[in-house]
Amino acid sequence: MTLNFFGIIVLALTASTSFAQFSAPSIEINTKLTEALSAIEIQSLLVENIARKCQSTLNKQASFPTEVHDAWKNRNRQYLEAKSKYQNAIFSKILSQKGHDELESSKIRHNKVVTAQASSLQDHFFTLGDKEAVCKRFDIGLESGYFDFTPNHHLFQEINALLKAVNSNESSTASAAAREPTMQINFQDPMNKWIDDMFKMHREKTLCPDDSTSSSVARAKVIDYLKSKSASTTASTEVVATALWTLYPCPFSPFRPELRPASNKEIEGVWLFPEGSQGLRFGARSEKKSPTGPLPVRCDAVGYYPNGELRHAIIAGQITCPFERSNDLEPARKNPRVSNWSYLRAGRVGVTRTDVANHIEEWDVYQVIAPFSFKEVQFAAGDLVAYIRRENGNEVGAATQFRHLKRLP
Repeated sequence: MTLNFFGIIVLALTASTSFAQFSAPSIEINTKLTEALSAIEIQSLLVENIARKCQSTLNKQASFPTEVHDAWKNRNRQYLEAKSKYQNAIFSKILSQKGHDELESSKIRHNKVVTAQASSLQDHFFTLGDKEAVCKRFDIGLESGYFDFTPNHHLFQEINALLKAVNSNESSTASAAAREPTMQINFQDPMNKWIDDMFKMHREKTLCPDDSTSSSVARAKVIDYLKSKSASTTASTEVVATALWTLYPCPFSPFRPELRPASNKEIEGVWLFPEGSQGLRFGARSEKKSPTGPLPVRCDAVGYYPNGELRHAIIAGQITCPFERSNDLEPARKNPRVSNWSYLRAGRVGVTRTDVANHIEEWDVYQVIAPFSFKEVQFAAGDLVAYIRRENGNEVGAATQFRHLKRLP
């Protein structure tokens, strides 16, 4: 299996992000190493997607796909880190020669190819027997390391060569630095440049830093955040981008003293997303469409019931919002139940749907512990604020939608 990475021929340059510096040593790029990169990405998707598809069949908790994928990534960390560094060489070359628009287009083309290959392999996997048998085989395979990058993997030679190429390059770079300790280069810090570029591309769409946040301030916060997550001493441009989306979602950052992750019990209940807060649903320059089309949204009612039942009603048009008490959502519960919610981890809520195939939806939910205001919207103690963090087509933590929820009595 050979994949033409990004559909173009690329040469050599890296843009790995160090906590201490952002350097760009040279890494040789060739077809075999690029094939290894694609194999690593496909295997990662395959493990996560099969775990998701087998979760209910294996009677596992809702957190099973995430736990399986995180454990797999931890076991194969050295290869994933090498993949990211090699990938950054390609990113940097495209960026320097073709610009941001071509870089984004290239990423989209590549992701489509990798996703299609992973989907094809997954489909083939489930032709090897009935679903229960295949899922049990998958579970056994996880235990035995079948999905790990060992010498038994058909592309292990290329994957190991990728690891060696990256490690060899880092050793050469370190040796060169030791020989020339006084050399100074006055180029703009590439990490600051990447942050500047991210803010320019996504400001008020999915990134909303406040006016006082410069690229240097954001850089320091990204470094602190990645250190708190026990990340390695290097981080790819993708990791930095994900950290930015985590720290600076729209309309404001949840990393503020007035908020903390909400607990399971604090989320349970019936909530109103009031009309006065609807203007914060999307970033000011977001291209996301209103859930009610051209009709103005009056309010949302969201019911997180203790048994995992989830109800959501949106009122639009010229009528007055009818939700004043929690019982006002009861008529909606007479409809067939198609949505369920679960508490995945601190503040993270997952949503499943029986009426939408392969639905992905996860929110980060915070409780207001001290009142504050933002753009004339008042947030009272006990309110919830929620950011959608994971959905179909979004695996980078970009918050594409926001909710301000007030508990209904």
